[in-house]
Amino acid sequence: MQNIDYTVIKQFFKSNSKAKIKGDDGGFIKLMCSKEGKVILGGAIIGQEATELIHEILICVNQKLTIYDLKEMIFAHPTLSESLWEMV
Repeated sequence: MQNIDYTVIKQFFKSNSKAKIKGDDGGFIKLMCSKEGKVILGGAIIGQEATELIHEILICVNQKLTIYDLKEMIFAHPTLSESLWEMV
């Protein structure tokens, strides 16, 4: 087992426009990132359309992307997935 120092970033759907439009802003997205380099190590999603959003975290983990890489990506608006971009 690896001893990796990590930090957690969390974004609540309460601040997301699409969640407000749909009338269900409960839930959140959480990312675990290495403290050094900010590589995305994993994540969790609780709330509406979690099964539609989780693949984005999977791609980040498989490609060893950082939160800085995620920051440079384009997300449509309004969408729940833009919560990933808003958190970084």
